[in-house]
Amino acid sequence: MPEESKQSPSETPPTYDLAAINLQIGSRLQLVTERTNARQSYFATLIGYLAGEAVLVRTPMERGLSIPFQEGEPLTVRVFSGVQVFSFATFVDRISVSPFPCLYLKFPQAVSGTTLRKAMRVKVDLRAHATRSPTGESPQTEAVSLTNLSVAGGLIESEMPLGAMGDKIEVSFAFVVQSGDREVQIKAQAVIRNVKPPKTGPSQQGSRYVHGVEFVDLGPTDQAMLQNLVFEAVVAGRQLAV
Repeated sequence: MPEESKQSPSETPPTYDLAAINLQIGSRLQLVTERTNARQSYFATLIGYLAGEAVLVRTPMERGLSIPFQEGEPLTVRVFSGVQVFSFATFVDRISVSPFPCLYLKFPQAVSGTTLRKAMRVKVDLRAHATRSPTGESPQTEAVSLTNLSVAGGLIESEMPLGAMGDKIEVSFAFVVQSGDREVQIKAQAVIRNVKPPKTGPSQQGSRYVHGVEFVDLGPTDQAMLQNLVFEAVVAGRQLAV
């Protein structure tokens, strides 16, 4: 795993003008609501914006239906761009249903930005499964544990070695998104970058193999979910992995 970011979670994020970020039409945005004292988050698509006036997004869908919003409803919008997270406070200025469901959000006065370098990772304790496909053999799936996680990869502990450096495996795991308490399922292709055998000695009982893996070909939704997990940990001041 690469060296972690030196950015301190306590640093005040810099501010930007939304127009200067140069967001692309079609970018995925996360809309965070505060309904009945419970945070909910939804993904929307950026249609466009007019500086100083409005940000136009496609209304999020769930099970084929548009999520209901109210005019005047406050929102926090997050935009994941590479390894940067931009966020701003706004509200629903107007709702349109024709020719397709969309929301007009009030154009923000300022946008805060946080850099999540690919190496920034947080401590986790997640049950996972790792599947390897040795040449000429049937796929083998092992129950493993993820002990830290980032957008780029993580550390996997297992009872048995999952392969050698450079081998490819599939890693599947789940975690709960704090916004809305929804479980997110991730299935990622990964390359083993390093392997540490169990420690030896009478005081090292229960020690396991440790694998450093790098994710490859993550889809945009999975990448956004992992970025959100790291971002939530950073803003909450949770300890970073070393």
